[in-house]
Amino acid sequence: MVEKKLTIQDQVDFLKDRGVFVENTAYAVDYLSRHLNFYRLLSYTKLLTFQSTDKIIKGVTFDHLVELSKLDLAFRRVILPMTIDIEFAAKLEMNNDCSCNVDDDGYSFSSEYVKNNAELTRKFTDKIQKNTDEYGKDILKDHYPDLAVWHLTELMTFGDFIYFWQQYYAKFPKPGLDITWRNNLFFVTKKLRNACAHNNFMLPSLVKKPSQVNRQLMSTLPNELSKNGMVLSESEKKTVRNSMLISDFTMMLMLFNEIVISTSLRNNARNKLRELMADRMTEKKELFRLAPDLASYYQVCKKIIDTLLV
Repeated sequence: MVEKKLTIQDQVDFLKDRGVFVENTAYAVDYLSRHLNFYRLLSYTKLLTFQSTDKIIKGVTFDHLVELSKLDLAFRRVILPMTIDIEFAAKLEMNNDCSCNVDDDGYSFSSEYVKNNAELTRKFTDKIQKNTDEYGKDILKDHYPDLAVWHLTELMTFGDFIYFWQQYYAKFPKPGLDITWRNNLFFVTKKLRNACAHNNFMLPSLVKKPSQVNRQLMSTLPNELSKNGMVLSESEKKTVRNSMLISDFTMMLMLFNEIVISTSLRNNARNKLRELMADRMTEKKELFRLAPDLASYYQVCKKIIDTLLV
């Protein structure tokens, strides 16, 4: 669908026509010019819309949308460091397991993996050949093609690492490790990390249903949460299963709880999340009394955080 380009004034008029109350037109024009693009702002109307009719709830104002955009930013700034900590912890775990693995010399499996992975080989050879000063290039110059596990964990993107991780633990099973479940948690975490790093808007995905494949996986989340002592009502279980963002966020928290063993990192994440939920998310809560669904999302997320991050 081709969308018509709108001037900033046209954008404000469009919001008014959709049912958004704009108290100060000059302020709205200035805000959209200097602080927030229109397409992103418009996405937040999804959270303030009757899903059955696609009509904006009566009483929604420009300030509602601005506040949601600020909450979205605050959420991303807390989540991104957690996903980075997960990647670091996963690579540390693999290096430690490799060090203790009497069946792996550190080189045989990893070198063969790179040799049989044409795309990874292309990435590494291109990096060596290019006349650029890139991070990690010295590792390749000094060791390629004889790359050990500890080299790859430094060189690989998170996406490449996930595939390597999956193959490594399929070859060298670890007692108590469910490869399929952990792998799914990795991919969800990568999705969240990429969204945060690319500054994508995320809160509108509260009302987005997961894909069919993810829905099957996410239907197991209430049972997984119950193992941590969490009791969810039937409506809360439905919320977890049917909201892409809450499901993804919950799975990321479960992985963080499972894999990040640093006390300081865990304490920092817990404090930042609880501060976000207790202070920033409720700072202007009176704005959202007209949208009870948002309160439901908030209560479920708070319960999940309080249960998982102890």
